Amino acid sequence: MAQADPSQSTGRDTGTNPAEGFGRFKVDLADHLDVPMIQRLSILLGLKPGEIDSIKRSKTPGLEMVNLLDDRGIITHSGITDLLEMLQELKLAGLSAKIQSSFQAKTSQAKKDLYLEDAHLYLFIPLQIRKARSELRQLTGVKSIYTAIKHAIVPEDEDMDESCIKEILKVYKKSVAMLFDSYDEYPDKNETKTDIYSIIEMKMFLDILVIILTRTLNLPSNLHPETKRIRLTGFGVAERRNYVLKAVADDVQLADRIESSFRETPS
Repeated sequence: MAQADPSQSTGRDTGTNPAEGFGRFKVDLADHLDVPMIQRLSILLGLKPGEIDSIKRSKTPGLEMVNLLDDRGIITHSGITDLLEMLQELKLAGLSAKIQSSFQAKTSQAKKDLYLEDAHLYLFIPLQIRKARSELRQLTGVKSIYTAIKHAIVPEDEDMDESCIKEILKVYKKSVAMLFDSYDEYPDKNETKTDIYSIIEMKMFLDILVIILTRTLNLPSNLHPETKRIRLTGFGVAERRNYVLKAVADDVQLADRIESSFRETPS
Protein backbone atom coordinates (compact mmCIF):
# COMPACT_ATOMS: atom_id res chain seq x y z
CA MET A 1 0.00 0.00 0.00
CA ALA A 2 1.21 3.56 -0.50
CA GLN A 3 0.13 7.06 0.52
CA ALA A 4 -0.34 10.08 -1.53
CA ASP A 5 -0.52 13.73 -1.15
CA PRO A 6 -2.12 15.62 -3.77
CA SER A 7 0.81 15.70 -2.17
CA GLN A 8 1.05 11.94 -1.61
CA SER A 9 -0.20 8.65 -2.95
CA THR A 10 -0.17 5.16 -1.53
CA GLY A 11 -0.39 1.82 -3.24
CA ARG A 12 -0.41 -1.81 -2.18
CA ASP A 13 1.00 -4.57 -4.28
CA THR A 14 -1.47 -6.70 -4.59
CA GLY A 15 -7.27 -19.35 -13.03
CA THR A 16 -8.80 -21.14 -14.65
CA ASN A 17 -8.10 -21.52 -18.38
CA PRO A 18 -9.71 -23.52 -21.20
CA ALA A 19 -7.21 -26.38 -20.81
CA GLU A 20 -8.17 -26.74 -17.15
CA GLY A 21 -11.85 -26.70 -18.09
CA PHE A 22 -11.27 -29.50 -20.59
CA GLY A 23 -9.34 -31.39 -17.92
CA ARG A 24 -12.30 -31.15 -15.54
CA PHE A 25 -14.56 -32.44 -18.31
CA LYS A 26 -12.27 -35.45 -18.85
CA VAL A 27 -12.46 -36.34 -15.16
CA ASP A 28 -16.25 -36.09 -15.28
CA LEU A 29 -16.39 -38.19 -18.45
CA ALA A 30 -14.24 -40.89 -16.84
CA ASP A 31 -16.81 -41.20 -14.06
CA HIS A 32 -19.45 -42.11 -16.67
CA LEU A 33 -17.39 -44.87 -18.27
CA ASP A 34 -17.77 -48.16 -16.44
CA VAL A 35 -16.22 -51.41 -17.70
CA PRO A 36 -19.21 -52.49 -19.86
CA MET A 37 -19.26 -49.05 -21.50
CA ILE A 38 -15.50 -49.20 -22.08
CA GLN A 39 -15.97 -52.59 -23.77
CA ARG A 40 -18.59 -51.21 -26.17
CA LEU A 41 -16.57 -48.11 -27.03
CA SER A 42 -13.44 -50.22 -27.54
CA ILE A 43 -15.21 -52.35 -30.13
CA LEU A 44 -16.34 -49.23 -32.03
CA LEU A 45 -12.78 -47.94 -31.93
CA GLY A 46 -11.47 -51.23 -33.31
CA LEU A 47 -9.18 -51.92 -30.37
CA LYS A 48 -7.43 -55.28 -30.19
CA PRO A 49 -8.33 -57.69 -27.35
CA GLY A 50 -4.98 -57.07 -25.66
CA GLU A 51 -5.54 -53.30 -25.71
CA ILE A 52 -9.02 -53.71 -24.24
CA ASP A 53 -7.73 -55.99 -21.48
CA SER A 54 -4.97 -53.50 -20.65
CA ILE A 55 -7.54 -50.74 -20.15
CA LYS A 56 -9.79 -52.96 -18.03
CA ARG A 57 -6.90 -54.02 -15.77
CA SER A 58 -5.94 -50.41 -15.09
CA LYS A 59 -6.67 -49.00 -11.63
CA THR A 60 -8.57 -46.22 -13.40
CA PRO A 61 -10.06 -47.78 -16.55
CA GLY A 62 -12.42 -44.86 -17.15
CA LEU A 63 -9.55 -42.38 -17.21
CA GLU A 64 -7.48 -44.69 -19.42
CA MET A 65 -10.28 -44.76 -21.96
CA VAL A 66 -10.72 -40.98 -21.78
CA ASN A 67 -7.00 -40.46 -22.44
CA LEU A 68 -7.24 -42.80 -25.41
CA LEU A 69 -10.19 -40.81 -26.77
CA ASP A 70 -8.14 -37.64 -26.30
CA ASP A 71 -5.06 -39.12 -28.02
CA ARG A 72 -7.13 -40.17 -31.02
CA GLY A 73 -8.85 -36.80 -31.33
CA ILE A 74 -12.29 -38.22 -30.49
CA ILE A 75 -12.54 -35.52 -27.82
CA THR A 76 -10.74 -32.16 -28.05
CA HIS A 77 -10.77 -28.77 -26.35
CA SER A 78 -13.03 -27.46 -29.09
CA GLY A 79 -15.55 -30.27 -29.39
CA ILE A 80 -16.69 -33.84 -28.70
CA THR A 81 -18.84 -34.46 -31.78
CA ASP A 82 -17.18 -37.79 -32.62
CA LEU A 83 -17.82 -39.15 -29.13
CA LEU A 84 -21.45 -38.03 -29.20
CA GLU A 85 -21.93 -39.79 -32.54
CA MET A 86 -20.45 -42.97 -31.09
CA LEU A 87 -22.86 -42.82 -28.16
CA GLN A 88 -25.77 -42.25 -30.52
CA GLU A 89 -24.67 -45.30 -32.51
CA LEU A 90 -24.72 -47.29 -29.27
CA LYS A 91 -28.27 -45.96 -28.69
CA LEU A 92 -27.21 -44.10 -25.54
CA ALA A 93 -28.98 -40.81 -26.18
CA GLY A 94 -29.43 -40.09 -22.46
CA LEU A 95 -25.73 -40.51 -21.69
CA SER A 96 -24.86 -38.50 -24.80
CA ALA A 97 -26.96 -35.58 -23.54
CA LYS A 98 -25.36 -35.72 -20.07
CA ILE A 99 -21.84 -35.74 -21.49
CA GLN A 100 -22.61 -32.91 -23.90
CA SER A 101 -24.02 -30.85 -21.03
CA SER A 102 -20.92 -31.57 -18.92
CA PHE A 103 -18.59 -30.49 -21.73
CA GLN A 104 -20.46 -27.24 -22.30
CA ALA A 105 -20.60 -26.43 -18.58
CA LYS A 106 -16.93 -27.17 -17.84
CA THR A 107 -15.43 -25.46 -20.88
CA SER A 108 -17.74 -22.42 -20.94
CA GLN A 109 -17.04 -21.74 -17.25
CA ALA A 110 -13.31 -21.99 -17.96
CA LYS A 111 -13.61 -19.42 -20.74
CA LYS A 112 -15.58 -17.15 -18.42
CA ASP A 113 -12.95 -17.52 -15.69
CA LEU A 114 -10.19 -16.71 -18.17
CA TYR A 115 -12.03 -13.58 -19.29
CA LEU A 116 -12.48 -12.41 -15.72
CA GLU A 117 -8.86 -13.19 -14.91
CA ASP A 118 -7.77 -10.84 -17.71
CA ALA A 119 -10.29 -8.15 -16.81
CA HIS A 120 -9.53 -5.07 -14.72
CA LEU A 121 -11.82 -3.22 -12.35
CA TYR A 122 -10.91 0.24 -11.10
CA LEU A 123 -12.81 1.65 -8.11
CA PHE A 124 -12.43 5.37 -7.34
CA ILE A 125 -13.93 5.94 -3.89
CA PRO A 126 -14.06 9.56 -2.73
CA LEU A 127 -14.24 9.54 1.07
CA GLN A 128 -15.94 12.92 0.88
CA ILE A 129 -18.62 13.13 -1.80
CA ARG A 130 -20.25 16.26 -3.16
CA LYS A 131 -23.68 15.09 -4.21
CA ALA A 132 -24.89 18.57 -5.17
CA ARG A 133 -23.63 22.14 -4.81
CA SER A 134 -25.40 22.67 -1.53
CA GLU A 135 -25.13 19.18 -0.10
CA LEU A 136 -21.99 17.48 1.11
CA ARG A 137 -22.55 13.78 1.66
CA GLN A 138 -19.77 12.07 3.61
CA LEU A 139 -19.31 8.41 4.43
CA THR A 140 -19.87 9.09 8.12
CA GLY A 141 -20.79 5.96 10.05
CA VAL A 142 -20.49 3.66 7.03
CA LYS A 143 -18.62 0.59 8.25
CA SER A 144 -19.02 -1.71 5.23
CA ILE A 145 -16.82 -1.19 2.17
CA TYR A 146 -19.63 -2.58 0.02
CA THR A 147 -22.02 0.08 1.32
CA ALA A 148 -19.33 2.73 0.81
CA ILE A 149 -18.90 1.65 -2.82
CA LYS A 150 -22.66 1.72 -3.34
CA HIS A 151 -22.88 5.26 -1.93
CA ALA A 152 -19.81 6.55 -3.75
CA ILE A 153 -20.03 4.91 -7.16
CA VAL A 154 -23.34 3.22 -7.95
CA PRO A 155 -25.96 5.56 -9.50
CA GLU A 156 -29.05 5.96 -7.35
CA ASP A 157 -31.30 4.51 -10.05
CA GLU A 158 -29.11 1.42 -10.48
CA ASP A 159 -30.54 -1.80 -9.02
CA MET A 160 -27.35 -3.07 -7.38
CA ASP A 161 -27.16 -3.99 -3.71
CA GLU A 162 -24.22 -4.66 -1.40
CA SER A 163 -24.34 -8.43 -1.97
CA CYS A 164 -23.95 -7.89 -5.71
CA ILE A 165 -20.96 -5.58 -5.16
CA LYS A 166 -19.41 -8.16 -2.82
CA GLU A 167 -19.75 -10.87 -5.47
CA ILE A 168 -18.19 -8.65 -8.15
CA LEU A 169 -15.16 -7.94 -5.95
CA LYS A 170 -14.85 -11.64 -5.16
CA VAL A 171 -14.81 -12.58 -8.84
CA TYR A 172 -12.46 -9.78 -9.94
CA LYS A 173 -10.28 -9.75 -6.81
CA LYS A 174 -6.97 -10.30 -8.61
CA SER A 175 -7.71 -7.52 -11.10
CA VAL A 176 -9.06 -4.76 -8.86
CA ALA A 177 -7.46 -1.40 -8.12
CA MET A 178 -9.18 0.46 -5.28
CA LEU A 179 -8.39 4.16 -4.76
CA PHE A 180 -9.52 6.06 -1.66
CA ASP A 181 -9.48 9.80 -2.35
CA SER A 182 -9.34 12.60 0.27
CA TYR A 183 -8.46 10.30 3.16
CA ASP A 184 -7.49 13.37 5.21
CA GLU A 185 -11.13 14.54 4.97
CA TYR A 186 -12.60 11.13 5.79
CA PRO A 187 -14.72 11.68 8.93
CA ASP A 188 -14.21 8.14 10.31
CA LYS A 189 -10.46 7.82 9.72
CA ASN A 190 -9.89 7.21 13.45
CA GLU A 191 -12.68 4.63 13.69
CA THR A 192 -11.14 1.15 13.98
CA LYS A 193 -14.29 -0.89 13.34
CA THR A 194 -14.65 -0.16 9.64
CA ASP A 195 -13.72 -2.14 6.54
CA ILE A 196 -11.63 0.77 5.27
CA TYR A 197 -9.52 0.61 8.45
CA SER A 198 -9.07 -3.15 7.95
CA ILE A 199 -8.14 -2.67 4.28
CA ILE A 200 -5.44 -0.16 5.24
CA GLU A 201 -4.07 -2.66 7.77
CA MET A 202 -4.05 -5.31 5.01
CA LYS A 203 -6.56 -7.47 6.85
CA MET A 204 -8.98 -7.37 3.92
CA PHE A 205 -8.58 -7.65 0.14
CA LEU A 206 -4.99 -8.88 0.19
CA ASP A 207 -5.12 -9.52 -3.57
CA ILE A 208 -6.30 -6.01 -4.38
CA LEU A 209 -4.14 -3.00 -5.21
CA VAL A 210 -5.11 -0.24 -2.77
CA ILE A 211 -4.14 3.42 -3.22
CA ILE A 212 -4.83 6.16 -0.66
CA LEU A 213 -4.69 9.86 -1.51
CA THR A 214 -4.03 12.11 1.47
CA ARG A 215 -2.10 15.15 2.63
CA THR A 216 1.32 14.54 4.14
CA LEU A 217 0.37 15.24 7.75
CA ASN A 218 -2.68 13.00 7.61
CA LEU A 219 -1.19 9.61 6.84
CA PRO A 220 -3.17 6.69 8.28
CA SER A 221 -1.75 5.67 11.65
CA ASN A 222 -2.36 1.97 11.03
CA LEU A 223 -0.37 1.50 7.83
CA HIS A 224 0.94 -2.00 7.28
CA PRO A 225 4.78 -2.23 7.44
CA GLU A 226 4.89 -3.26 3.77
CA THR A 227 3.13 -0.08 2.67
CA LYS A 228 4.89 1.81 -0.11
CA ARG A 229 4.83 5.61 0.11
CA ILE A 230 4.95 7.87 -2.91
CA ARG A 231 5.22 11.63 -2.59
CA LEU A 232 3.96 13.59 -5.56
CA THR A 233 6.12 16.61 -6.27
CA GLY A 234 6.08 19.42 -8.82
CA PHE A 235 3.91 21.93 -6.96
CA GLY A 236 6.75 23.96 -5.48
CA VAL A 237 6.97 27.39 -3.86
CA ALA A 238 6.84 29.30 -7.15
CA GLU A 239 3.89 27.28 -8.44
CA ARG A 240 2.07 27.75 -5.14
CA ARG A 241 2.68 31.52 -5.23
CA ASN A 242 1.27 31.80 -8.75
CA TYR A 243 -1.73 29.67 -7.80
CA VAL A 244 -2.52 31.85 -4.76
CA LEU A 245 -2.12 35.08 -6.74
CA LYS A 246 -4.57 33.85 -9.34
CA ALA A 247 -7.02 32.84 -6.61
CA VAL A 248 -6.96 36.32 -5.02
CA ALA A 249 -6.91 38.29 -8.27
CA ASP A 250 -3.27 39.39 -7.82
CA ASP A 251 -3.85 40.92 -4.38
CA VAL A 252 -0.22 40.66 -3.22
CA GLN A 253 -0.89 41.53 0.43
CA LEU A 254 -3.65 38.94 0.74
CA ALA A 255 -1.45 36.38 -1.02
CA ASP A 256 1.34 37.10 1.49
CA ARG A 257 -1.03 36.50 4.43
CA ILE A 258 -2.25 33.23 2.91
CA GLU A 259 1.29 31.97 2.32
CA SER A 260 2.26 32.97 5.84
CA SER A 261 -0.63 30.85 7.07
CA PHE A 262 0.66 27.94 4.97
CA ARG A 263 4.06 28.16 6.64
CA GLU A 264 2.52 28.25 10.11
CA THR A 265 0.23 25.27 9.46
CA PRO A 266 1.82 23.16 6.71
CA SER A 267 -0.26 20.37 5.15
